[in-house]
Amino acid sequence: MLFLLLKIVSSLKITNIPESGSPPNRLTGSAAVYDEVMNRIITFGGIEYRNNIQVNSVLTFDLNFLKWGEIKTQSTFIPDGRELSSIYLKPDRKLLVFFGVTASGISSDVYSFNLETGIWKAEDLTGDAIPGRDGAGFASFTYSDTHYVAFFGGLTLNSLDDNLYIINTQSLEVQKMPKVGDLPSKLIGSSLVYWNKLLILYGCTDFTNLTGIDSWSFSLENKIWGVLNAQGQKPKERFYHIAYIYLDDMYIMFGFVLGGVNIIREAWKLDLIDLKWTQITNNTIEARAQCAVIGINSTLYCFYGRDEITIFNSILTIDLAYNPLEIKYLTHNWDSPIKRINHCSFRVNTFMYIFGGMSESGVYLNDMWKYDMINSYWISVSMQGTVPSPRASFSCVQPTGETLVIFGGRDSENVYGDMYAYRADESIWIVFESSTTTGLSPRYNLCMAHYNLKFYITGGQDFQNSFEDLWYFDFIKLEFISIAKHTNVNIIKHKCWASKENNELVINVVGGCSIEDYPNFDWIQIKIMNDNTYEVSTKLTSEKLGFSEIALSVAEEHFYIIFGSLWDEIISSSITKVNLISGEITVFSFPEDTGLYGHTVCHWKDTFFIFGGGISRNIFKIENSATSNLRKIENSENSNEIQCGIGAILPNCTPCQAGEYYQDKSCIPCPKGKFSKNLASIGEEHCIPCASGKFSDKEGSSYCLDCNYQSYCPLGSIKPRLPISSLKKSEIYPKNYLRQTSYASNFVFQIMMIACIGCAFTTLIVLLIKKVWDKIQILDLFVKKHRNELGIPIVHRRTSLGGLFTIFFILLSLASLASSILAYSTDNITEIKSLIPSITIDKEIKSSFFHIESIFYIYGGVCTVNNTCHPNINFISQGLFYKQITKTCIKIDEDTCKIVLEFIDFYVDSSLSYIILQLEEKNSYAGYFTINVTSPSSIPESFSSVFIPVEPLSSVYVFKGTNPSLVYFKLIPSLFTSQSSRWKDSDAGYHLQIDKDTTSRWKDSDTGYHLQIDKDTTIGSISSQKLINLQFYLYVQIVLSKSETGLNTQRIINNSLFVFISGLLGSIFGLMNMISFFMTLAEVFADKYFEKVSQDKLLKTISSKAKLLKREFGYYRVKCKNIKVSPLNETELSN
Repeated sequence: MLFLLLKIVSSLKITNIPESGSPPNRLTGSAAVYDEVMNRIITFGGIEYRNNIQVNSVLTFDLNFLKWGEIKTQSTFIPDGRELSSIYLKPDRKLLVFFGVTASGISSDVYSFNLETGIWKAEDLTGDAIPGRDGAGFASFTYSDTHYVAFFGGLTLNSLDDNLYIINTQSLEVQKMPKVGDLPSKLIGSSLVYWNKLLILYGCTDFTNLTGIDSWSFSLENKIWGVLNAQGQKPKERFYHIAYIYLDDMYIMFGFVLGGVNIIREAWKLDLIDLKWTQITNNTIEARAQCAVIGINSTLYCFYGRDEITIFNSILTIDLAYNPLEIKYLTHNWDSPIKRINHCSFRVNTFMYIFGGMSESGVYLNDMWKYDMINSYWISVSMQGTVPSPRASFSCVQPTGETLVIFGGRDSENVYGDMYAYRADESIWIVFESSTTTGLSPRYNLCMAHYNLKFYITGGQDFQNSFEDLWYFDFIKLEFISIAKHTNVNIIKHKCWASKENNELVINVVGGCSIEDYPNFDWIQIKIMNDNTYEVSTKLTSEKLGFSEIALSVAEEHFYIIFGSLWDEIISSSITKVNLISGEITVFSFPEDTGLYGHTVCHWKDTFFIFGGGISRNIFKIENSATSNLRKIENSENSNEIQCGIGAILPNCTPCQAGEYYQDKSCIPCPKGKFSKNLASIGEEHCIPCASGKFSDKEGSSYCLDCNYQSYCPLGSIKPRLPISSLKKSEIYPKNYLRQTSYASNFVFQIMMIACIGCAFTTLIVLLIKKVWDKIQILDLFVKKHRNELGIPIVHRRTSLGGLFTIFFILLSLASLASSILAYSTDNITEIKSLIPSITIDKEIKSSFFHIESIFYIYGGVCTVNNTCHPNINFISQGLFYKQITKTCIKIDEDTCKIVLEFIDFYVDSSLSYIILQLEEKNSYAGYFTINVTSPSSIPESFSSVFIPVEPLSSVYVFKGTNPSLVYFKLIPSLFTSQSSRWKDSDAGYHLQIDKDTTSRWKDSDTGYHLQIDKDTTIGSISSQKLINLQFYLYVQIVLSKSETGLNTQRIINNSLFVFISGLLGSIFGLMNMISFFMTLAEVFADKYFEKVSQDKLLKTISSKAKLLKREFGYYRVKCKNIKVSPLNETELSN
């Protein structure tokens, strides 16, 4: 067993990132001292520019192991943070801190800090009074076996100073040195070093007395000042520079020019024996100012500081033994989050995110950082939206690849019960406003697991009690739902996750303890049924599972319990690996005090990244401790104890490439219309729809193509399209019944014209052919209608004229008969429509079928599975009744989904009914959609249909989210009656109208009585490309409002068959009388004509005889204008 344990230990390795550990934040104005006993450098104070505060931390850097550390304060009294102070380490292991600048200004305080006990103490100086100062020259030295520190100049509260003070570090007695000799000017930012019983002062001269002298010496033996008159070219005057004595040379480097903004990037040395200046470097790449400097032999260690652009927390070493100087980094700049415990971490692509927690000083945090696991650096994340208040001990889960959901937590005064979601791709927080929070108590130290957009909450505590209830939060409905009030799982500080076993949801709970710190050694499973009942069982019990405040990683086949606490006292330095199926346990042990509590883990490939947490000493928990260390635990060579994390595939734990996402142990290409430019994406939601104006026509795209300017590419397009304006609203209604009056009239006219032509043709033949004229008298039907003379006996006779008119009568009668039959058969129905109150309709209004066709364009889901509707595409209805319903889904052109609902024997029983289409696939969304509703009318062989296209506010949006878009239709009850056997005597149905319309246009007047537009269609939830993964599902509500009035259609027969026959007979006899009348007239005209012809003929006979007489008796002509000729009388005739 021991061999196995040693083998297990050697199978994993743990390293710090960086190897030196997390350095302090970037600082300037710190002070440093060398600790010879521990071979470490101690730094104190400085100003932290990230938070713009002065710090009071005592930090260490171990020169043996090159590791950062910190000496914790263990006293109730702690000095204010400060910068530009001076420190000295006494042989009794006490650190003296002199002066400095606090938030209140220049300080005159002196403190001591015991490195062994961690206790601060205020010290009192004796002897001469020395005011606090800023920017004084400072040196520590040993003279006559006594340890001293010295201060020269600097800025006091009153003015610049030019006095030299020497302080005995043992007695803390202050001596103000006499002003004898060649006195230096008032200086700030000068340097003071000790060499051969002399204090060497170098610095920029007083601003008002530019003497040109920059170097002085003070003799400790004679107490006299002197000027160092060095030979050769002098360095530029400077202040806040670095000065150090190596061998017999004083090195001066870097610093600022008076009145300038650039750092001097050169180094000089002054031979203190020959008093000669020599430049040793010029224009160095690396330079520091306002840094903490410690010299050890030939090496200078420069901590923190700044240049013209950057604030540093790196360590720069300068080896003076080399010429030119050897300048290199001992550690590099490293930005990291501040120390914290009980925070949250999650992974998005190749980044590890952390949020919230509590700092070691008890400050609750709500900042966010992310760590690039490939390029190894931290970035502070700027967040938008409703950022949660500072908190710790909350629970967090990652339901999708880029979404974090948190619940609960606490600060120093409050326990929280709110829930937030964070989207990493847009760096935005959204608060969930639940409609039902009654019963769910605010809590911390809880556990939350997620499955299928439901977040399950178990356990936790408030300031008085712990909880054993079980709840879940429905993301779609935005409400908390209670599953159980008492599950007997009464633990805190535990971890959990959700899984599916035998198609049942299981909440797995490991670790944690009771509120009295009794450990939970069980792997608890809470099985949740579909009806929200539950069963609690224990899958495994082991002392290796009984740790609280753990970090948990769940992979495909194992879960890992990383470190943690036991009984709130002992800190585990082991990792427990548990097989998810068999429960087999493997333990990996690390050296003592490796372990943490309140930390977090990120599983990337086959590596654990662990951040923060509290520490231990000799396995015992140090309360309220916190770190900012980032650790990496990975497999040793030829070891595979750490399984590939979710998002990486075997055999080499390779992450999915750009254009792919991880699912079911494989990398799947992003579908068409989407792209992904990130590595290691988990879940299809990492595939983002192409922005408006772009498209992707292939799978696995890492970018999208630009759309043609003449085409239309809304969000998520797989190909350019025609503009949506080509889809317009349209309506089809039953047309009015059209009588065939025009048709009948035209046909009758044509028949009559034919009859008239026949009459004319007959007349022509009769007149031209005398034999025909003579014989047609046998056709005469008007024997009794011929004209008779008065006073002459009536004799019935047949005449040719009567025969001719008989032919006229026959032709016209046939034409009239045909016309009457045609008119009766085609133009004998009149339709009457009227609106009546629906309540007065006593017949059940029902349609034989009711057809709803919805087409969703640029649809993100799959729509169909095995040629049937996807299981998550459904509908619900209210106020609808039907005998049968058929639901059909058809996938068209890869990104178009058509859903057809066919109702049989459909009717509504309320004034307002609706159908909600529920498209609840994981990626259900649509660029735009159309609704086509069709119903048969009560009017035979006709139907009513309305087509409405619906588009979002702009092509940069798609329809997605829980609020449905409302499309309104009005159902007008329709009743039809008819007196004709051609149609059913009575029928009922619906006419459709657009109740509310997306275009707000009134329909043309010819069909306007069918339509009443109230207002625009209500657009539901829409989402942009940036926020599309914060919305789920797609809903469309088709509202069917039943009209208060119904349409009554009646078709009435104008003439019955009896009336028709009677009229037809009457018209024929009337026609006969009319023709006989015209025949009589024709006979009158004929008699007159023939009489005139006879007279003319007689006259011609007489005239011819008169001419004959004239020839016989001579011609006599009398011309007399006024003479009348009168007949001869009898006498004349006799003569």
